[in-house]
Amino acid sequence: MSHERPSMSENDSARRPDAPRTVLIVVRNNLKHDARVRKMAAGLLGIGYQVTLLGIVTDPGDLADEETPFGRVLRLDTRRSKSASPGAGTASVPVSTPDTPPSPYAGWIGQVRHFVGRLRENWLYYKAVRDEAPAVVIACDLTAAPAGYLLKRFRRSRFIYDVHELYTDMTAAPEGIYRTLYSALERFLIRRADAVITVNSARAEELARRYRIAAPHVMINGPERAVDAAAPVGEPLRILYQGGFVAGRGLPELIQGMGRAAGKAVLSMQGFGPLEDELRQTAREAGVDGYVRFLEPCPPSAVVECAHEHDVGIVIYEPVSLNNYLAAPNKLFDYMAAGLAVLGSDLPTIRSVLDEHECGVTFAPDRPAEAVDAVIELAKEPARVAEMKRRALGASVRYMWPEQFGVLRSIVEGMLGGSDFR
Repeated sequence: MSHERPSMSENDSARRPDAPRTVLIVVRNNLKHDARVRKMAAGLLGIGYQVTLLGIVTDPGDLADEETPFGRVLRLDTRRSKSASPGAGTASVPVSTPDTPPSPYAGWIGQVRHFVGRLRENWLYYKAVRDEAPAVVIACDLTAAPAGYLLKRFRRSRFIYDVHELYTDMTAAPEGIYRTLYSALERFLIRRADAVITVNSARAEELARRYRIAAPHVMINGPERAVDAAAPVGEPLRILYQGGFVAGRGLPELIQGMGRAAGKAVLSMQGFGPLEDELRQTAREAGVDGYVRFLEPCPPSAVVECAHEHDVGIVIYEPVSLNNYLAAPNKLFDYMAAGLAVLGSDLPTIRSVLDEHECGVTFAPDRPAEAVDAVIELAKEPARVAEMKRRALGASVRYMWPEQFGVLRSIVEGMLGGSDFR
C-alpha cells in the first residue's frame, strides 16, 4: 500500500504566487565543503529567492553569522559543554562535531543518548530560525530532517527532505536500538515531507520500497561546468583519488599496491579526513613515496579544474554497507566533466554509468588492490585511455548541475505557486 504525500489543502502553508520567496537550507556541517548545498543555494539565489543556510560550528574559525556568495550562513554550537574558547572574530561558541557517519555507541543506553542528542540539536535548529518562518525549508539528511518537520508543523513552512545518505545503512551505523530508532524517525518524517529528493535512482527506489512512498525525485549532484577538452594522456599515467580520507574506501590497499605500478603510473591523493596521517604513514612504510603524493584539498567549486591535469579518476567504495553499495558519488561526475577516464568499484550505479558511456573500467569492490592491476593494464593502452577521456567528457553534459537543478527549481516554484510539484 503506497503512502500519499499531504496535498496542498492539508497544509495551510500553501502559498500564493506573491508569497515571500524565502528558503532555508539546514544541514549538519559547517557549510564550507558541502558542494551540493552550496549549489542549491546559489541556484535559488540566481532565480530570485532569499536563501539562508543553517549549519553548525566545527572549526575555531567558523563564523556564527556571515554573508556569502551563496546566501546568509548561520552556524550554531550544538554541544552541551561550552568550555572551549573561540578565536577572535569568530562565533562566540566552541567547536562542535562535524557531520560524519555516527560512531557505534557502547550499549543500548549510548545509542539512545545519541538519538536524543540529535533530536535536541534539531530543536536548537528550529529555535534559531522559527521567527524567520521561511516559505520553504530544505532539510539535508536525517540529521536535519526533524528541524524541517518542526518548521512545517509550527511555522507553516513547506518541507523538502533531501536524502544524501541512507543514514541507517552507513558504514558505522550500529545494529540494534540505534537502527530501530532512526528507522522509525525517518519513516515518520519522510511521509510528512511535502517533497523528497535524493541523489540517484537506486536510492530513490530503495526509499520508495522501504517506506512505501512515491518514488523520490532524483537530482544528481553533478558539476557546474566542464573543461573544454580532455588533457593528453601523460606518461607515466596520472591517477587521481579526490575525496574523503575515510574508512570503507580501500585507500590503504590502493596505496600499498602502487609499488607494483612503479614507472607506469603515479597516484595523487587529494582530500582530507580522519585517515590522512595513517595513509601518509602507509605510503612511507610501503616505500611508495615516489609514486604516491598528497595534494592539498581544493575548493568545492574548483574540483573539476583540479582534476583536469590527470588521466584516470578512481571511485573506490567497498561494499561494507548498503549506503556504499548504492553510491553514486560526486567524484564520478566531476571526473567525467574534467575529461578523465574512470576506474570504479563494480557497484550498480557506478557500473551503469561507465558501461553506458564506455568511459571507464571497474574492479571488484571487495578487492580494492585489484584497482592497481587495472591501472597497470590501462598504462599499457594510452590510446584506449584517451578515448575513454573523450567519451567521459562528452557524456558529462547529461549530469551537469544546471540541468539537475531544474528538479529543485520546479519543486520549489510549484510549492510557492500552488501548482502540482509532486
